[in-house]
Amino acid sequence: MKPLNEFCFIDWLTILEYLKVFISWPVAIVSVIALLILHFKQNIAALIDRIEKASFPGGSISTPIAEAQRQNAQPPPPIETPLQQAAEAAPIDAAPHVGGPPPNTEIEPWVRESIPDVDLLINYVLNNPGPTISEYGRTVLALNSERTFNSIFGTQVEVLERLASATPAMTRQEISPYHHKNQQLLGNAEYSLDQYIAYMIRTELVEIDPANLDAYRLTTFGLRFLNYIKTAYPSRWNTLSG
Repeated sequence: MKPLNEFCFIDWLTILEYLKVFISWPVAIVSVIALLILHFKQNIAALIDRIEKASFPGGSISTPIAEAQRQNAQPPPPIETPLQQAAEAAPIDAAPHVGGPPPNTEIEPWVRESIPDVDLLINYVLNNPGPTISEYGRTVLALNSERTFNSIFGTQVEVLERLASATPAMTRQEISPYHHKNQQLLGNAEYSLDQYIAYMIRTELVEIDPANLDAYRLTTFGLRFLNYIKTAYPSRWNTLSG
């Protein structure tokens, strides 16, 4: 019969060698970084999205927020949605009446496969056009607000907040300090005041004040956008970069 100590033998030298590998500085640092990325991945992704430009030896790259602002400063190509096409083909005044042709309930196969009880949904839409349109409106507002939130600068949000709470309209001269602050935060003067204002007009956050063509006032969407981001992002809606 073998002694008890032979059954309980542990190769401590081998274990110590493994521990030396696991606690060595490269492995430890990689492990800590991996844990931080897993824990703060949403914050890190948001930070990367808000970096305006990165330079390195031999070149530089522009990140989404700056590129989106420059693109939105230019008139976008017209996009006709299926809803617009349907409205042009059959105006509201020409809507089918009782005894007329049945409503078009054709559903694309992939949609029918993706949505359970699609026929029940069709019946609900047909019987509840008002609530359906209201929900459609909320969805469009959320989509447009999210797109704008991902490309707007913090100083532009400050302009919107001032228009919503302090003054009904702001002139170019009054907007200029916010633009100057934006340039200081970005560390360059490439983004002009005209582009800065054009972005807010193109995204329909502000519009020219009819009483003063050199001033700008908040639009209905601009006010709803502010309310949306305050509700959706209560801790960071007013801490955006730029």
